[in-house]
Amino acid sequence: MGNTFSIQSEYCKQLLENFPKAPILTLAKKAYKDSPMLFRNVENARSYLRTLTGTNGNSRRKSLTDKTCIREIENNYNPFVIPDPEKEDYDQFILPPECNNILHIQDVHIPYHSIESLTLAIKYGKEQKINTLLLGYDFLDFYQMSRFEKDPRKKNTKYELTIANQLLDVFQKEFPNARFFWRNGNHDERLQRYLVVKAPELLDIQEYHLKNLLHLEERGITYIESKRIVKAGKLNIIHGDEFIGGSSGGVNPARGLFLKTGENTLCGHFHKTSEHTERTIGDSVVGCWSMGCCTQLHPEYARLNKWNNGFAHIIVYKDGNFQLNNKKVIKGQTV
Repeated sequence: MGNTFSIQSEYCKQLLENFPKAPILTLAKKAYKDSPMLFRNVENARSYLRTLTGTNGNSRRKSLTDKTCIREIENNYNPFVIPDPEKEDYDQFILPPECNNILHIQDVHIPYHSIESLTLAIKYGKEQKINTLLLGYDFLDFYQMSRFEKDPRKKNTKYELTIANQLLDVFQKEFPNARFFWRNGNHDERLQRYLVVKAPELLDIQEYHLKNLLHLEERGITYIESKRIVKAGKLNIIHGDEFIGGSSGGVNPARGLFLKTGENTLCGHFHKTSEHTERTIGDSVVGCWSMGCCTQLHPEYARLNKWNNGFAHIIVYKDGNFQLNNKKVIKGQTV
């Protein structure tokens, strides 16, 4: 046991030295993912990290002989010794400053994708010499994994994944020098939800995770965890499904977004282009936008709707201000 403990401790010490500001839970997940032979589970790795950093109680903290990895405790007021809660890492993902000319596409919904809209988006991106693509956000539909009534004769999951990989090939061929980023939407998350409900035994098998099925790491595409806000300068980018209770989008999805966020925010999800801008009491101007989709406008599950096709072009300036070109696709034209 002594040798095992030593190996695990040394491994955790190295992690703490390499990532001195990373949250303990984040490092524990990394430790278990990278070295599953050393740790029983994430909580086991977390226990070692908490011991080394002195964050598992005052008495143990005082008894530490090796204080090289000890961390300051921001708030250790816990007179009743209430057990620690499970903490989830949730922070914004800030696009690098050099990613300042962005083509953003949401709601492709493979296999219901619109070839016309995707073609126009690619042409527009090439004309604007974009240096960044932000994808995901319901790139796949995962129709057969829906909790709603399904037609078993429709295209299966393997077909969707094949088309998704082919479409990523197209984007990377047409934009060979661009940086790529991916963040799941609620439809992309259907795969994970299916595993949780139907096949939890497969959750720990990385080959079943969408980022691996799409070979994102091999492609050099940065994967952003679900539900995180992506920041492009002073613009917040979300999908639109993140809020508790959800929303149908209403008459003007952008106004609903303004009421929920109060900050410059762009979303998809509602498949409808809209804008809402207001001046605040402090004389600043806040804008919210919803963008059109790159899916077919009359799929079998929603024949009648008020959707429109579209995509977004975002230019970020050095001071963080931005220009948002919220483009529509109408009758084969980008407007």
